[in-house]
Amino acid sequence: MSNIAKIGLFIFTAAFCCQGLLYAQEKDEKQRALTFFMEKALEDAIYEQNIQMQFAEDEVDFWKDQRNFERALKKKSYTAYQVYVNTKLEAYDSHRLECKTPQNHSLHYLKQGAFYSKHGKRVKITDNITAQHTKSH
Repeated sequence: MSNIAKIGLFIFTAAFCCQGLLYAQEKDEKQRALTFFMEKALEDAIYEQNIQMQFAEDEVDFWKDQRNFERALKKKSYTAYQVYVNTKLEAYDSHRLECKTPQNHSLHYLKQGAFYSKHGKRVKITDNITAQHTKSH
């Protein structure tokens, strides 16, 4: 085999290996992003379960901002949005089963829970939701 053929084979092999490496790296980055949105949804749900606004307009603004965030996420990445909504649904469901003070939740919170029930999918996302919920109470 000539030196040129060896160099060509080496470049081909290196390019092939790099392509696989880039694919694995891209896949890992996507997984990290989805994990980020799962954790963000869980944090947001816990915050929302405990939120108590002094003024009604502050609460309206908060939920409006929340809907805007979710719409923007849906436009940017439907997969990340679905992970976020599914995680929120699981967190809301878990809280509903464990909550000892449901009267403390506002109508906005209850409407948001209904939204997640309608648009989310009940899939087992994480075993940490009950543990996280327990820490918040």
